[in-house]
Amino acid sequence: VESPKEACGGLETQVAEESPESPKCSTSPQAKSLFRCPECNAFVSSMEEALKHCGTLGDGGQPTSPSCLPSGEAIAFDEQGRMLIVRVTQPTGERETVVRLPDGQRRTFDASSVKKMIESPEKEVSEFLENLSNTELRGLVHEVGQRLLEGSRLYHSRLAELDRLGEMSNMKFFDLDENATMRDLDNAYRKLAKKMHPDKNGGTDEAKQRFQAMKERYEALKKKLSEDNVDKESEGRKNEEPEEREPKEKNEKKDKKEDSNDDAKSIEYDPSNKESMVSTVVKMAGQLKNIDVQMDILLKELSRMSQHPEGT
Repeated sequence: VESPKEACGGLETQVAEESPESPKCSTSPQAKSLFRCPECNAFVSSMEEALKHCGTLGDGGQPTSPSCLPSGEAIAFDEQGRMLIVRVTQPTGERETVVRLPDGQRRTFDASSVKKMIESPEKEVSEFLENLSNTELRGLVHEVGQRLLEGSRLYHSRLAELDRLGEMSNMKFFDLDENATMRDLDNAYRKLAKKMHPDKNGGTDEAKQRFQAMKERYEALKKKLSEDNVDKESEGRKNEEPEEREPKEKNEKKDKKEDSNDDAKSIEYDPSNKESMVSTVVKMAGQLKNIDVQMDILLKELSRMSQHPEGT
């Protein structure tokens, strides 16, 4: 807070006060300023009192805000309409959930808090959650939920990138360009099948594995080209007949994609029920841990694909 006036939002309210020096004191009021607390909006008689009202200014006259929360996305309010839980973005870009405690102190839940909880033994996690107040639990639920949603989005984004790299690798393997048709793929497959058939390569286990890997590439590309054709045909029909429904295959594909994020989006809990919040945190923590495991596998595969685009 750079100045008391700035801390109070610069708001002064004029109220009527009779002046004993005025011969018309009953009908000619003199204005008096009231000042608003920047935290709870209550009106008091002086600027200093307004700043001290909710702990914005300490007794020494210096700004201290143990009971005030930093600016951010308001998550919950108390009965007086003051922010109780807020999610803050730090200058570094890191995000955290801050909870105001009854004694005016703060409790912060951030990436390190969530990571520690996920990596701790089940017994320690249970004790930790049991010792939290309902307000603290509500803040933790929000932070873990946001981490789960962000982690899920990042995972699916990188999964899409892996699919794209895999498709590029397969196209290059069969010497096809992005405009290749199903017929082009079939022709390329038949040529390679003759060349790579185990019987023509000593019949060794290695030859069989290479041939099988080639078939898997073919099947993956065949499926992708088929899906692309369905999408193009659907788009053409949609342009001709706007009210026509999408093909069943495309709808199923869309539903499958949406279902992949269900766990991260459909979590519900009762913020007034501690047992409900504890159960929700445990469930989300398990899902977040699973995402972390899958992400490690995915990143390794992405690294391999980047270093060996042809899958060799």
